Amino acid sequence: RGDPIAGNEEVDDLNFMEGVAKLGYSWEANDVLRFKGRSELAVRLTRLFNQPQGTAEFAFVQDLIVDFDCEVRTFVVNGKPVKHARRYTAFAVPAASDEYGGREAGRYSEFVRGGRDMALQRWMGGNNVALLDAEAKVDRLIEKFCLWLRTECCEVPTVFRFDAFLRRCPDGKTCDVF
Repeated sequence: RGDPIAGNEEVDDLNFMEGVAKLGYSWEANDVLRFKGRSELAVRLTRLFNQPQGTAEFAFVQDLIVDFDCEVRTFVVNGKPVKHARRYTAFAVPAASDEYGGREAGRYSEFVRGGRDMALQRWMGGNNVALLDAEAKVDRLIEKFCLWLRTECCEVPTVFRFDAFLRRCPDGKTCDVF
């Protein structure tokens, strides 16, 4: 990889990066936009910050994660995951352009949603052991996240949502959570 500080500018990582730019309080991915490369990232960030009545002061930019089975959304109340209310989702491919249906290019706007039973059958192939493993890992991440939050502020927010991607591992018994 190139290092512009050291004078080696052969590779500029942003020109090759694929990811998403998003606002932190986006609802149903309204403000989550996929990009590829520096120029598309600039367009997406400009769009996010220049929308009507926008008050965002920052946006998240993260690497694109494509190799996953589904996303789990867990509400956390008083620092504890509300396990019975978990929801599982998967995204449709984002629009390549706004030619069809008025969808903005790069925008995620279509979801498949369901509860645990649907996720178990549709995305986990009926493998309850793997899904239990994933849910336990998500719960541990939530516990660690709440601990970290307590180092940054005096208390954890009363309610927040914790989202994580799940990918079944080849061993059939575990899942990666990220």
